Amino acid sequence: MDAAPAQRARKRRPPIPRPSERLANISHKVLTDTLRRAEEDGLVIRTVDPKRIETATLYQLTDLSYSLDAALAALASWTSRNWDKVEAARHSWN
Repeated sequence: MDAAPAQRARKRRPPIPRPSERLANISHKVLTDTLRRAEEDGLVIRTVDPKRIETATLYQLTDLSYSLDAALAALASWTSRNWDKVEAARHSWN
């Protein structure tokens, strides 16, 4: 794997601080497995910070991850426009 993109990502973007705080309803195992898959897919960079004792693992999004911005924005826009229809369809299913 080319280390250059990972190094550029480290320089430009701050680490994601303690993602488990933002994802309180997700089990530690599910979060760990998901982050490992994202790392394998090149979407996050995992680093260990030797200066921190409590939580020494930090995650950063990669350039590949940020390349999803437009697609995710389109999905968010679609969701905003159509969520009422999705909920109505679910309601009529029951």
